[in-house]
Amino acid sequence: MADFHEVSGPVRCFAEHVLRVFPEWADAIECPGMGDAVGDCSFCVVPPQHPTHRLYVVTRRSSSVEVRYDDAVPPGPAENHFVQLDENPAEVAEDVEEFVRDVITGRVIVVRERIPRWVRWLRGKDCDSLLSFQSVEALGRSRPAKVVAVYSWRAVG
Repeated sequence: MADFHEVSGPVRCFAEHVLRVFPEWADAIECPGMGDAVGDCSFCVVPPQHPTHRLYVVTRRSSSVEVRYDDAVPPGPAENHFVQLDENPAEVAEDVEEFVRDVITGRVIVVRERIPRWVRWLRGKDCDSLLSFQSVEALGRSRPAKVVAVYSWRAVG
């Protein structure tokens, strides 16, 4: 179990909740004293179907949590933010748990979509698509020509 002695109350409450719900993540946690981000804790989990991808659950300055999915293709990861960790750590932990469960069960997927040509021109050569979390239903409403990749935590079929 991680040493939470240098961690603030809300972050400690959040991290302990995550470890109760996802005990298999015990080796995936990094907290103060184990890294550079004093006061923050993070989990880095490898999706079973995508060994080069990462799911991050990261606390920020005891006030918010980010859930990020990185497919190792620039630019940056898909992100979902949860706020008021400092005011309601148990509630935020439950919201994050629900979202992560939706990702793990495949109700929420990660989609890389092409961006419009004029946006690519403005952003530069390294940006032709963006990553986002989407519900499976939302993917059905996407224009297929825009979709570059779809990632599900579990194998499809």
